[in-house]
Amino acid sequence: MSKTAKEAPPPLKVVARYAGHYGEKHIREGQSFDLVAREDFAASWMKPEGWDPKAAAKAEQPAEKTTPET
Repeated sequence: MSKTAKEAPPPLKVVARYAGHYGEKHIREGQSFDLVAREDFAASWMKPEGWDPKAAAKAEQPAEKTTPET
């Protein structure tokens, strides 16, 4: 692996709370699978495994800009 190559982010593992469809596949209740993107997470039928979708959303928000008072 070269120094300039970026490491792939860890997969976003989830478990289906209910049956559903993701990526043209039928997912059964209780089945574990990986998400392609954080934006694909649906709390209505997915349960995250080893990551917190709420924490990720907070980390991605830009910091507030502050201007020094003069």
